[in-house]
Amino acid sequence: MCITYDVVSTGQYSVDFYLHFKWNPDEVPVNSSDQIASFDLMNGRIDSQKTITNEPGNIWLGVSGTFNKRVDLKDYPVDTQTMTLEPENSNLNNTALSYVADTTESSLDKDVQVLGWVIKGWEIYTTDHFYPSFDETYTRLVYKMTITGISPSFSKHCCRL
Repeated sequence: MCITYDVVSTGQYSVDFYLHFKWNPDEVPVNSSDQIASFDLMNGRIDSQKTITNEPGNIWLGVSGTFNKRVDLKDYPVDTQTMTLEPENSNLNNTALSYVADTTESSLDKDVQVLGWVIKGWEIYTTDHFYPSFDETYTRLVYKMTITGISPSFSKHCCRL
């Protein structure tokens, strides 16, 4: 995962990440299985996407996306922020498809850095989102990473003018 974080001037961050879709192909109709890996990023946009593996019941994607975030910087540079990736299926509501967060295989690479910030932790979960205009609910996967700014003592000792 590669992260470029520029919330101060643009309110955006860019992330390169992998998504793994897996399911039992015997339990999913062929017309639905073609749509399983079709998704939108609900808090951003897909800049590029490549298929790494495409087998029945097993699709790996490499994705680059740009995400939007409203931030409150009143405590900057010693504040805490959250960055999320929020994929949601483009076509199948939660009666046809429900995402399940793979808490065993999901991770954050030990080499990931957000310049100027300290990564405090991450979590992955799913949530349902209801769209009143369509009267439909879709399952959304949420990957959330918490970051904090530099400590006040670091700022005081390293930023003297």
